[in-house]
Amino acid sequence: MNLERKEIFVTTPGNGQLYSDAVVAGGLMYTTGQMPLDEDWNLISESFEEQASYVFAQLEKVLEAGGSGVDQIIRLTIYLADIDDTSRLAPLRRAFLGDARPASVIVQVGAFGTPGMRLEVEAIAAVK
Repeated sequence: MNLERKEIFVTTPGNGQLYSDAVVAGGLMYTTGQMPLDEDWNLISESFEEQASYVFAQLEKVLEAGGSGVDQIIRLTIYLADIDDTSRLAPLRRAFLGDARPASVIVQVGAFGTPGMRLEVEAIAAVK
């Protein structure tokens, strides 16, 4: 079976390099993990709240670029450097998702490739 696929590129770290920001196939969009890094791969802030807000804003840009949106997220995967940040994440996640309640998982990871990075977020979403 040959599935038609479209690669999505927006202004995020890695654009034009080894991977796309998302791939749309079979009516679904699969995003690359969104990180709190600027276009030069520098950490945008040490603050968890600022990192999370930035990552959610980047994810929204990617979703919109591929013809989807936050309300179309089916599954949200959040990787945290410290699971204790879950309580700080909750209100930011709620604000980002609004009324949407996608299937979700939060996973603590040992470390990220960039020192000080506290989270990474990826999503699977329906395309409008």
